[in-house]
Amino acid sequence: MDRFLRAPGRPTPGDAPDLGFEQHAGEAGLMLDLGLRGGDRVGLSYYDLHAARLDPSGAITLEFTSHLVIIRGRNLLALYNNLLTHTVWRINAAETSFDDGTAGTWIEAIDVEDRHRSDTLS
Repeated sequence: MDRFLRAPGRPTPGDAPDLGFEQHAGEAGLMLDLGLRGGDRVGLSYYDLHAARLDPSGAITLEFTSHLVIIRGRNLLALYNNLLTHTVWRINAAETSFDDGTAGTWIEAIDVEDRHRSDTLS
C-alpha cells in the first residue's frame, strides 16, 4: 500500500534507487517524463522518438519530432537500453552536481531543446 501512497519519483525499498531512472513494469510506455534540475518537468511521447544515440563519453541524445534531448551522466548503458524498449517512464537530473560514485546510473544534467522555438530547458 505504501508504494501507491509515496510521492512520485521517490523509490521504495523494493525499487532500485541506484538506477537513476524509473521503469514501467513489463510494458512499453506512452510518455517519457524528464525531471530537470530547476524543478521543471517535460513529458514527451515515445511515438515521436525517432533516434537515440549513446556517446561512450557520457551522453545520450534523443531526437524527437519537436525536441532534442541530451542526457549527460555516468553509466548510461542500462538507461539507453531501456529507452530503446520504451520502458523508462521517468528520468530525473541529480539535484547536485556532486557524484559520489555510489549510484549505478547517475544523471548529471538533462537539456531539452524545443526545435520550434529557440529556447533550451535544463
